[in-house]
Parts: sequence; C-alpha cells; structure tokens
Amino acid sequence: MVSLPGGVFQPYSGVKTSILLLDREFAKRTDEILFVKVENDGFDLGAQRRKIEKNDLPNALKALESWKQSAVIPSEVEGSLAFAVSKEKIAENGEYNLTGDRYRKIVDYSNAKWPMVELGEVCEILDSKRKPITKGERKSGIYPYYGATGILDYVQDYIFDEKLVLVGEDGAKWDRGDKTAFIATGKYWVNNHAHVLRPNRSKILDELLVEIINSMDLKTYISGITVPKLNQVNLKSIKIPLPPLEVQKQVVAEIEQYQKVIDGAKQVVENWKPSFRIDPNWPMIELGKVLYRLSNSIDPQKKQGNVNYVGLENIEPNTGRLIGDIETKYQNIKSAKTYFEPDQVLYGKLRPNLNKVFYTNFHGICSTDIFVLQGNRNKANHKFYSYYLRSKLFNDKVLQGLGGAQLPRVSWNYLSNIQVPLPSLKVQKQIVEEIETEQKIVNSNKKLIGKMEQKIEAKISEVWGDKN
Repeated sequence: MVSLPGGVFQPYSGVKTSILLLDREFAKRTDEILFVKVENDGFDLGAQRRKIEKNDLPNALKALESWKQSAVIPSEVEGSLAFAVSKEKIAENGEYNLTGDRYRKIVDYSNAKWPMVELGEVCEILDSKRKPITKGERKSGIYPYYGATGILDYVQDYIFDEKLVLVGEDGAKWDRGDKTAFIATGKYWVNNHAHVLRPNRSKILDELLVEIINSMDLKTYISGITVPKLNQVNLKSIKIPLPPLEVQKQVVAEIEQYQKVIDGAKQVVENWKPSFRIDPNWPMIELGKVLYRLSNSIDPQKKQGNVNYVGLENIEPNTGRLIGDIETKYQNIKSAKTYFEPDQVLYGKLRPNLNKVFYTNFHGICSTDIFVLQGNRNKANHKFYSYYLRSKLFNDKVLQGLGGAQLPRVSWNYLSNIQVPLPSLKVQKQIVEEIETEQKIVNSNKKLIGKMEQKIEAKISEVWGDKN
C-alpha cells in the first residue's frame, strides 16, 4: 500500500496500474501531471501470494517523493516506470483522458519505408450499418454474430454479405499482437462493439491491413477510463505504412504460406492427447492396491531456504504440465503441506480441478488438496499411471463419486476403489515410450509454430521499415 497526497493507492500484483499523484497545492506550481506505472507489487497471483523478485513499489515511491519535492523524475526510473505529461497535452482534444499509456509512446515514423497514411484515407467505415441484438432477443440461426473479439453467437438474419475487416471498439484488447483486427466473410451480423471497415482495395489489401493493425500497440488511441474505447475518430487517425499493391501481394502471399504451416501444426498440438488402447486381457485391480496415498506432512514455518511448491493452480489440466513459478521460500507458506519426491504422482482432488495430474521429477511440497501417490515400482510405472489417471475413462469414474456441496471433491476411499488396468511392467514401459515419442513430435510442432510466427512478425516489421 502506498500513501499519496490526497489518497491511498492499493496495488494488485499482475495488474498494470497508473498512479496519478493528487496534490492541489503542488498542482498550482507545475504545468505537468506525473504518471507512475506499477506492474508488480512483489507478490505472485497464486492463492499463497508468495513473494517474487519483481517489485515496482520502491521505485514508484521514490518517483512520487522526488516529484513532490522538486517536480523531477529520478533518472533511473524515468520513462520505464514514471513519466510526466503536460496539462496542455491532456486537454488538447477535450477528453482529459488520464490513462497513462495514452501519452507514454510517441511513434517515430522517420524510418518508414513506405508512405504513412491514416486509416480513414484508405478505408470506408460502415459502423452506421451495424446493429446490436440483446442475447434475449437473438433468434438462433446459421449466420455468425460478431462482437469485438470475434463470433459471439449464430442468428437467423444477417446485415453484411461481403468480405470486411472488423476492429474491436470496446471490450477488446489493443496491445501489440492481441488480434484486435480480423476478417469477416460471407453473410453475418455485427454488433456495435466492433468497427466495420471496407478497405479501398486499389490501395490496401484486407489481409495486410489486419496484419499491420495487429502488429501495433494501439493503446495511445484508446479513450475512456471506466470503459476503454477505440472511438471512430481515433480509429480513422491510426497511421499505417502503405506499400505499392504489388509489394502488398508479395507480402500477403508469403505470410499466407507461413500461416498454413501454423494452422497445420496447431491441429497437431490441439488435437493430440496421450492415449493408448486398453487391452481387455489386462487384469483389473483397485487403484489403492497399485498406488498408495502418502501423507508426509511438513510444517514450512520450521524450515529455512527455498522450496518447490506445487498448488492446484500450477498443474495444467489434461496435459500434466506445470505452469507458473513454483520456487518460493519456506517462510512464505503459512500452513502444513505434503512432501513429495521424484517418480511419484500428484493428483488434484477438487472439482473443477480434476484431471490435474503431475508426474514428479523433483523434490518439493504440495497443497493438501493434492494426493501424493506412489506404488510398488516392481509392478507400477508411475508415468504410465499418470497418463491413465488423466484419461477420460478414469475421469468419468471419478466424477460419479464426488462429495461436498461447496467444494466438490473425491475422497481417497472412493478413488482407491476405482478399478484400473494392471498390464505387465514391460507393457507399461512400452506405452510410456510410445507416448513420449508422440510428445516429442507435438513439441516440435510447437517450436515450428513459434518460428513461423517470428517469420510473420519479421515480414510485417519490414513493411514498417524495420531492417532488423
């Protein structure tokens, strides 16, 4: 918490927040307003609110104190965290917008390779033709109903029957790479949360226009504090490079080739799930006779140093991957946890966190909402069972035995009695090897997606005149 002249600012980790220093007496002595942007408050977003290295609050306070004393921003935080804007600049269009990012970035077009034009010069705006329909009034049909971020529904009628470019007006995101713009084709309806653009195709191609808009940070064009909005005036004023049509066609053709590769690779990534055939000849046995529940409780407050802590929020459902930062100090964890070792299985017991299963390959502690499972390694391959416990077949059985109204969960008594297959250890190992071979192919496709996206980004950078 930071005390400010005229009020108190309460930061939230992970939320990019601009602080406006309010002091009427001081305001009379300067013709500028200071903005301080806080992105990290020293704690992560997990339920435990563990400490992290990134903390903007000390430098934010330093900037505020220096500004109050002498209207000077310390050099080490100027620009990156704090910046001043003249009152004249804020008042110039009559909006008095106090969103800091609107004034932070001044675009330099000195390296532009092609002429810069405003969107209003190369696009016809068809916003007057769009029409919102409340959810209760919509009649289900076959025609897409578009909003700021894409298709929201399907309705019985349409108001557009041509290829057009849609750009989020409000309720969208406008950071670089946020896919603010997209193409709509065929017959469809558009509500009043997306601008409708008909490009002058003798000057600009739809596909290139979308790529250029999505490559931009549009926050400087956004107005409104309570409801941020890209209004039509600002939309028309957005400047973009305009290469000759022949160059545009070459750029679009190259990007389309990259995109085809991306689309194919995404099909592999999104549709692959570890699976294997259950042989009816395999013996079936209660889970509790294959894997045993461990209850190695540990009091973190009696320990020193760092530890790997896994909570339910750290296990990605279905995939078994860990997400987020798991390393923290013992002292940051307030209650008793369960200890685990490499080559064990962690199983989340709370719904909607079922299917959160992780095969351990390191030492650590985990939430008490997670079962730590281990079996006789002479008959149970823990990787094999980590895959099986994520299967739809097993999950369906678990869902039948949930208890608890507020926080539905599966008890160990119920879980341990679910029948699971027990193939030979040799067969278990073979299945794991097959799955891991497939996983390598999936990972290669992920890398391929990244490389193709970099190529698209580089091509659009060339259009902007960035030689690097």
